[in-house]
Amino acid sequence: MADRPADSTPDENRDVLFQSAYGDIPKFVLYGTTPFLFLVAGALFVYAVWFGGGITIAGFKLSPETVAHWVCPAIWFLCALVLVLSVYRQLHPQSVVITEDELFLPKGRFTAEVNQIRWNDLKATLWYGRIKGYDLYEITCLDGWHGTKTRIASALFRDFDDFATFALIVGEQMGEDWSIKGFRPGKLRGDHKLARRVTGRIQAREDN
Repeated sequence: MADRPADSTPDENRDVLFQSAYGDIPKFVLYGTTPFLFLVAGALFVYAVWFGGGITIAGFKLSPETVAHWVCPAIWFLCALVLVLSVYRQLHPQSVVITEDELFLPKGRFTAEVNQIRWNDLKATLWYGRIKGYDLYEITCLDGWHGTKTRIASALFRDFDDFATFALIVGEQMGEDWSIKGFRPGKLRGDHKLARRVTGRIQAREDN
């Protein structure tokens, strides 16, 4: 594929308008679900070892030995895995970056490489799904110039409001309103003031 004209090369010295950590364990998992499962496993272990009690899951009765030797260690292993992944991401951080000219998106979970997509080349779509009570969103960013595709998932943002702000900015560039409703009626997620400021800077750059 032919290279871009020299006058369309992005200016790397331009200010970062938006930046968010990406690829980390969500807060509700790291500080809520993981400690809860760890404590539940501890309680089940005590119940099985000290009181000889088993548990019933989906109609299957598990013996105290199975609970103590298999179920609880499996839960603890998953908790440890979450912590290991969190530490790994702290040592190898990733981020989503927006400037006036382009997007900088991670190519994958375990790589330092990024995809750079200029706003004029961007084609993005928003997907929404609900799994066991959790709202999941994914933005697919297609680089029309290079033909690369990057998927950005809401679950991989440390703070969901950062994803909501990112969605607002990208949606505006697509000519769409990608506002995400909050838990309370009439409440929207994300920093709408920041999103408007960022989109204004991008538009001003394109008009020049």
